[in-house]
Formats: sequence, structure tokens, C-alpha cells
Amino acid sequence: MATMKQSVGALTAFSSASNLNSLANNAAKPLGQVDNSSNDYPNAKLHFVFNLAVASLVMGGSIEIYFLSCIETPGTNENWSEGINPADTNDVSEDIYNLKPIATLRADDVMNSVDITWNCNDLAALVGDLPPYWTLVVWNKSGQALISSGHTAEYALVSYQT
Repeated sequence: MATMKQSVGALTAFSSASNLNSLANNAAKPLGQVDNSSNDYPNAKLHFVFNLAVASLVMGGSIEIYFLSCIETPGTNENWSEGINPADTNDVSEDIYNLKPIATLRADDVMNSVDITWNCNDLAALVGDLPPYWTLVVWNKSGQALISSGHTAEYALVSYQT
């Protein structure tokens, strides 16, 4: 019987990770397109660090992460879920209601830390095999804007070999 081995690529920053800088409360922004069309990786690992300003966080506040996909050539917004451009720097919170939610992270007034670290070791378990093009959308519902820098948003593509 053959043994299946996992091969994990290097952590790579999302191309629009800077969208997290000063992300306003109740705003959502995509993190930039990941092109999976050539290698067809079935899975990915994720690593995030969100930096919060602790003052004025609201009870029940959160940071939500959604999956955005495109199965065709991504030339137009219409090919992306909900017509969202993955490189958009504007708030897309009114457009994400039918996207696949993959995480809700606690970010409220009970927190005594300014950093939220979240790792996902198996994105495919949450969304199925990865499509040719994909990204994530982060929606800040913490009650306050994220701080102006210091956030981490990275992915590592995963393949399997026998």
C-alpha cells in the first residue's frame, strides 16, 4: 500500500494583505487573488495575525473570514463569487452574504490581548478542493478599526504525493 505524503509550499503573503491595515469596523475587504490554475493544488494552510486596538471593542465583536472563488478566467468581476473583485480596496461587506464563511474569531471587550492569531491547517476541509482562483475576505466586526500595520495574512499551498 502506497503512503500518501503532504508537500507544503512556503508561506506567501496575500497580495492585498495591506487591506487589513486600518480596516474600519463593519467593513470587509478581499486579500487579493491566489492563482491556483497552473498547479491545481487541492489544499492550503493559512496563517493570520490581526492586531486590534483594545479600547472600544464591543461585546460580541468578531472578525469573520469568508472564501471567495472563481472557476473561470478571472478577467471580470462577474466570474468571481458575488461579483467581488479580489483586488478591491473598497468595502465589500454588502456583497458577501452568499460567500462561504470559514471562520469567526472572537474580538470583543473581554479580550485582554491586542493580537488574534488564527491558523488553518486544512482549508479544503472547510471549502472542498481549491478552485483555479481564490482568495479570502475579512470582515471586521470588532467595534473599532484594526490598527494601521503589523497584520499577517499568509497561505501555503499543499499537494499530496505517493
